[in-house]
Amino acid sequence: MSERDSSTMATSPEENQRSGTVADGNGGAVSGPYTADGNGGAVSGPYTADGNGGAVSGPYTADGNGGAVSGPYTADGNGGAVSGPYTADGNGGAVSGPYTADGNGGAVSGPYTADGNGGAVSGPYTADGNGGAVSGP
Repeated sequence: MSERDSSTMATSPEENQRSGTVADGNGGAVSGPYTADGNGGAVSGPYTADGNGGAVSGPYTADGNGGAVSGPYTADGNGGAVSGPYTADGNGGAVSGPYTADGNGGAVSGPYTADGNGGAVSGPYTADGNGGAVSGP
């Protein structure tokens, strides 16, 4: 009589694949929807939260720092080369869409914006704390 176990512990490739709702500690070239990346991540899908960096962030994202492109309804802690409409940037931000509020700086601010300090161009109905090369009506 053999006591050999006939069952095996084989894993299929499908079982090794990672789907949405994943959380990556660091890096990750592509992150799907509902993901949370600790650091980096070249592309982040919608509803993602990146700790730092992230070359492209989808809509409804919140980036701690940096982020080359941020979609609509995003909130960036610092920096962010392009921020979509309804965004709030803590500091900097080369281009900010309409209805944005920038803490400091911001090269171009759309209409109905409130800039804390600076802002090279501010649209109509804006309130600038200090500076601002051009302020609208």
